[in-house]
Amino acid sequence: MNKKAVLFDLWKTLIVDTGSYKQFILESFPQKTYEEIHHFALENDFRSARNCISNIIRTFYINPQKDKNQKKEDMIIPDEEKVFRMYLKFHESIPELNPYAITTLLELKKRNIRFALISNSNNFLEDAHIRTHIDSLFENDLIILSHKIGYKKPHPRIYQAALERLCMTPQEVIMIGDQVEKDVLPIEKLGGKDTVALLESSG
Repeated sequence: MNKKAVLFDLWKTLIVDTGSYKQFILESFPQKTYEEIHHFALENDFRSARNCISNIIRTFYINPQKDKNQKKEDMIIPDEEKVFRMYLKFHESIPELNPYAITTLLELKKRNIRFALISNSNNFLEDAHIRTHIDSLFENDLIILSHKIGYKKPHPRIYQAALERLCMTPQEVIMIGDQVEKDVLPIEKLGGKDTVALLESSG
C-alpha cells in the first residue's frame, strides 16, 4: 500500500539541539537529576511554565518524598522568581533545527503528502516548534503534544490520535524518529509496515 503521510518525532529528529534545555533544568533545580525534573514535567500538564516551576519546587523541595540519602534541612530550595527568570532566558533561545527539516517538510507539501508531529513534551518545551517556525508548515490539528493529549510515547493512544486526525490507517503512514522503542515499534504493533527510524541518536 502506498504511504500517504509521515509522522515526525520532534526532539533529536526535526530539532537537534536540546542542550540549553538540559542546562536550564540542572541550573534551576539543584540536588535533583535532569531525568527526575524532566519526567515530572512530562507526566503533568500544568496551566503554564510558571505553574510547572511552582509544582516542581513544592514536590521536590518543600514536600519531598522520603529520601534516606538526603535530609530535608539539607535541601537548597530554589527561588521561584529566579527560576522563572532563568526559564524566560531559556525561552528566548531558538532551538537548532535539523538542517534538512524545512526542505523535507516543503518537499512533502509539494508532493501533497500530509504529515503530523508527535512529541513527548511539557510546559517548558511546548512552544519550541513555534520558535523555530516549523509549526506554520503543519496543519493546525496535526501537532500532537503528549502533555496536551494525556498520553506519551510509546503509548498507542498518542499514535492513534494522529491516525484519527489524518483519517488514515497505520499501513498508510511512515514514522520518523530517533528511537526504535518510541517511534517505530508502536506503529508496527498497530499494524504499520515499512516504518523508518533515524538511529543516529539515542536521546
